Amino acid sequence: MTIEKKANRIIEDVRNEKGVNPIKMFKSMAKSVFSILKDMKKKEKFVS
Repeated sequence: MTIEKKANRIIEDVRNEKGVNPIKMFKSMAKSVFSILKDMKKKEKFVS
């Protein structure tokens, strides 16, 4: 999955979580961002 697709997925998740506890929403977003960063780091290892 490309970074752009993951970013779009995060945006859609935020839109769908209206009315949800802000702490839960933040935790969900943080997990998604962490996953993206982790994938980017793995790709850097393979590229270099």
